[in-house]
Amino acid sequence: MARVSVLLSACIGTIGSMLIFGADAEPSKPEKVQAALERWLVERAPLEKVTGIAAYISFGDPGPAIEAFAGTTGRSSSDGPISQDTLFQMGSTSKSFTAAVILKLEAAGTLSLDDTIGKWLPEYSAWRDVSIRRLLNMTSGIPNYSETEAMSRLWVEEPQRDLSAEELVRMVYPTTSSLPITTGYHYSNTNYILASMIAETASRKSFRDLVQELVIRAVGLHSTFYESGTYPQAVVQRLAHGYFENPACTDYQPKDCATSWNLPLVGRDVRAMSSSWTQAAGGAVSNPRDVDRWMRAVFGGRVVPAKQQGEWYV
Repeated sequence: MARVSVLLSACIGTIGSMLIFGADAEPSKPEKVQAALERWLVERAPLEKVTGIAAYISFGDPGPAIEAFAGTTGRSSSDGPISQDTLFQMGSTSKSFTAAVILKLEAAGTLSLDDTIGKWLPEYSAWRDVSIRRLLNMTSGIPNYSETEAMSRLWVEEPQRDLSAEELVRMVYPTTSSLPITTGYHYSNTNYILASMIAETASRKSFRDLVQELVIRAVGLHSTFYESGTYPQAVVQRLAHGYFENPACTDYQPKDCATSWNLPLVGRDVRAMSSSWTQAAGGAVSNPRDVDRWMRAVFGGRVVPAKQQGEWYV
């Protein structure tokens, strides 16, 4: 599993779920859903170390639907219950926003998936022949900055520091002998940071503005937010608390690693951590209702034109 997914799912002390049932479900009995959530929380909370859960069961957009909530937003006695207003870190689901931005720019003739890093970001000459397509489908061979000791040190020592996309890429550029060389599929968050940088260069707009314009406003997501750095307090206060609970060594530590670079993070509430470390690779926040609306739009072909829709799966 990709480190960004592991990190964010381990960070989130509360889980937001999107469940889509068929039309033969029983929307007249939401109490069954509520009971299932409460039972799951009792059984899994000690193992998953979560404090609450939200579910949105959709029968089509705009409805009908069932929403259910169980537990609280954090571990403190002062933390309130999970509600429709609660936001969750989207983690790598955010990558679908990045893909949508790139595909919409291609549809507009601004760029092509077969354009290379060399065309748009010539400063990274070591990767000049890597195409945008290979960035998005994780076949670039470019190392993953979020597995590096440098990234772990920043999480531990400067969690609220706003990092630039260039700083993230610098952690793995140029590829050195200390990082493994990969071929074929290899999950790397660096790919999506580079894709966002290309989008900015090609469009002459910030990636934040592109997400706002081409994703959030275009689809009508009312409880979804994207920042490349620290979120405003109005958003942070709605976020479920997140606790880092992953003691595993990173992919770039020795195979016989006994102590993770991330060990000092275990147990820490990282809700207020700057999202700048993940940006286009996982920095959005939302609620289950909006995630459902977004995914229905993606798979229903309502986000990009037909040609680009086919490229989602290539």
